[in-house]
Amino acid sequence: MPVKSEPRIEYGNEMFLIGIRQKHSFAVLSTGIPKQWVAFKIEFEEARISLVTYGVVCGVSQNEMEYMCGVEVPSLQSAPANVGKIIVPKQKYAVFLHQWHISEIGASWDNILHHIMPALKLEDAHTPSFERYDQRYDAMSGNGEVEIWCPVK
Repeated sequence: MPVKSEPRIEYGNEMFLIGIRQKHSFAVLSTGIPKQWVAFKIEFEEARISLVTYGVVCGVSQNEMEYMCGVEVPSLQSAPANVGKIIVPKQKYAVFLHQWHISEIGASWDNILHHIMPALKLEDAHTPSFERYDQRYDAMSGNGEVEIWCPVK
């Protein structure tokens, strides 16, 4: 099982994120998102003020998902017009820990959304979900721990 089944509950503060925001069809999700992270690293590496980065699920339709690779900033007021932006609201979250290679994160999301959350009777709050990448994750190898934050009511 690619994720521990018992989440911790956290109350996250409002966050302002900037980065690269793109839509991906589900057919190319496994290649499109890694390419997006490469572009993000090139474009935002020097501008980062934190070691923490975020992968945000901005929206999902029947055929595609909008995803943002981002970094937290103090506000969106001075963000350049050509970058992706999102405000993640103050929210209650179920936080899961993905501890396998990053190529398995899709399996973790599937397990969380379709098995664990329903079994625990956790109801989606319909605000952005996100992955939190900190010092426990090694982007060069794709190994380490990634937190998956799912908004709950």
